[in-house]
Amino acid sequence: MRADRDKRAAILTAEGTRQAAILTAEGEKQSQILRAEGEAKAAALRAEGEAQAVRTVFEAIHAGDADQKLLSYQYLQMLPKIAEGDANKLWIVPSEIGDALKGLSGAMGNMGPFGGGSGNDGGNSGNSGGNSERQRREKPSID
Repeated sequence: MRADRDKRAAILTAEGTRQAAILTAEGEKQSQILRAEGEAKAAALRAEGEAQAVRTVFEAIHAGDADQKLLSYQYLQMLPKIAEGDANKLWIVPSEIGDALKGLSGAMGNMGPFGGGSGNDGGNSGNSGGNSERQRREKPSID
């Protein structure tokens, strides 16, 4: 009789332990699901906020009828921010960067003691030899 009671007690203890493990696992599973859903909603809200910010800036630029100098300046201001991310293994420079730099150099040339004019002197500023500076950059000497 005592052996039967001990046997039943061991079975009930094992079943209780098993049930506790199942409930713990289900609780952890539910917790992970809820956490993942919360992270997904947070990411969606962040993306929506960023999209709204882009729309607002876009509308402000077009409503204010910004000139090329301002857009060039803003464009160059954003380049370092683009470089801050972790996925910056490859940079693709848009073809308009030359226009942005021309616009900015023209603005800087007209604003202060850094020189006059539009900054558009055909690439020969301070270079009486024409293409000699370009040739030196393209053909480095190997010593």
